[in-house]
Amino acid sequence: MIIPITTPSESKSGLPQHPRLARLGNELFLIEMQGKLEVEGPKEGGFVGVLGLDDSDKVTLRIGVHHLEGKIGSLPKPLGIMTKNKSDDGTTYEITEIVTKKIIFTKRPTPIVGPAGPVLLVN
Repeated sequence: MIIPITTPSESKSGLPQHPRLARLGNELFLIEMQGKLEVEGPKEGGFVGVLGLDDSDKVTLRIGVHHLEGKIGSLPKPLGIMTKNKSDDGTTYEITEIVTKKIIFTKRPTPIVGPAGPVLLVN
């Protein structure tokens, strides 16, 4: 399975999406990395990289000429994703998602030497 990863863009409500989460199918995953992710170009709605998942739950992330390998783990406690709704009656909070798993990248990125494969075009 290959999933394109982009930086968060504005949602319908005008609030940014969750930048540290990836959706695989119907489930959200927290992305845990060591270090800092720097993206060139426009940060809002821009392409970051490609996340790959094979049958053995091995996860790969290709960002430009760098390759990261990771694994799927469980969170010690589930995280709730909440949406703030303002109205004339007051402010309410709604739990919209529950995150129970995370994708963990603990090793340093490996440079990709030579052709990195086909270019993925995202519209």
